[in-house]
Amino acid sequence: MSETHSPDVRDRYGYALCGLGPAGCGFLLHAIREGAIGRLAESGLVLIDRSATPGVGKVGQYQLTGNSLSRAFLDCFDDPKLTWLFDGLEPSVPSIAELRAIEFEAPPLDVVGDFLTAMAQRTMAYLEKEYDIPILLETAVDTIQRRADGHYTLNLRDVGSGRHHDLDVENVLCSFGGRQGLDVLKDCEVQAGLKLGDHTQRLMSSDDFLMLSNDEIQRAVPITADGEVVVVGGSHSAMSTIDRLTDGLGPVGLRRIIMLHRGSLRLYYASVEEAERDRYVFDRELDICPMSGRVNRFGGLRYRSFDVARSILDTGKTPNQSIEVVSVPLHETQSDAVRRHLNQASAVIACLGYQANLPPVIDHWKREIGLQNTPRGLEIDDDGRALLADGQPLAGLFVYGIGSRLLKRSEAIGGERSFHGSADGVWIYQNHGGGVILNALRKTLTYGVDGTNPSSWGERHARIAN
Repeated sequence: MSETHSPDVRDRYGYALCGLGPAGCGFLLHAIREGAIGRLAESGLVLIDRSATPGVGKVGQYQLTGNSLSRAFLDCFDDPKLTWLFDGLEPSVPSIAELRAIEFEAPPLDVVGDFLTAMAQRTMAYLEKEYDIPILLETAVDTIQRRADGHYTLNLRDVGSGRHHDLDVENVLCSFGGRQGLDVLKDCEVQAGLKLGDHTQRLMSSDDFLMLSNDEIQRAVPITADGEVVVVGGSHSAMSTIDRLTDGLGPVGLRRIIMLHRGSLRLYYASVEEAERDRYVFDRELDICPMSGRVNRFGGLRYRSFDVARSILDTGKTPNQSIEVVSVPLHETQSDAVRRHLNQASAVIACLGYQANLPPVIDHWKREIGLQNTPRGLEIDDDGRALLADGQPLAGLFVYGIGSRLLKRSEAIGGERSFHGSADGVWIYQNHGGGVILNALRKTLTYGVDGTNPSSWGERHARIAN
């Protein structure tokens, strides 16, 4: 293990947080803000991440702007309950000034990545110093084994040396991020009988594509005389893919993008009045979030993705008017036409959501445990516990962040009734989403490692103070 960040590592813990990207660090910040981190530390908390730089995940690798305003990313940093944690950090972190300068704009994700890294470094230093929480960086979780007693053994591997070590924990909080593996995408049906796997040699995931520079796009996506590029999906990643195709391939001859999508393109508006001024048609019963009054709060396309979608709807072209975008609603299109588009495409880019990027989860006989890890995310219960194939939750195994289907529309986090996906984003990980997981973990907290049974989160500090 990484000795610098793993002081006094013992063999058994109450909780292991695996994955310190935006979701994992978002949960930690929420727990600190709510005064709960001490209770978790008392019950034995260990933090694990395979990278050397927690906080950012893959955010800074995407060649994109964010789908939130800069002020949303700064919200947690500026929270009065956390100003003490980040005191003095701003002058030494240029990305904070960059975000403040464009407070009401969507920021470049590389700037967001630098900012999240700085926040995470300060947070990790605090947790290590104040609570002596072990932080195992450059440490991979190779398997999660559920033992006969219902607890878990994590098989850990030091990324640098390859050395293995087992860690026993009662509860595992997985925030490993998501994956769009071709092994999963190839089994996805565009329509009945039409699988993406029939086009494997030309198939690419949007996650891989959106990390490419313009030069890399030109090498990865060939342009033929009569070829078309097909984008499958109508989400933020689909709009971002269309935008990047325009930048990367427009100058070298791309003239048409075929967008295969289910349903209509849904647009986000901050209010009903704003949507009405834009003459956007929406359902007042299904598309308005009762908590915020926003139209398509979770399911709507925002900022640059909004601009791309609005241009496609209004003109049939990208915002700069250089590339034709043919919108093909799959529920209204004959399969022969869809098959023809797929066959003629020089590339097929799938924008179909994320699976949870979990390591193998095995039982005490080392047989893999079947989880409902669908192409659109891992199915979990309201407490964030992974669901087995029979629909029962796997006690003690929580999954949080992109690739999990935890943050659905609910009374706790709001959202429009027409939204059936999972809400993701830095702000929600640090706020409503963090609250959902924290409330779930509260139910598992019975006794601390010293055998006491505090009646409230703050009682440990009260005992010390008295």
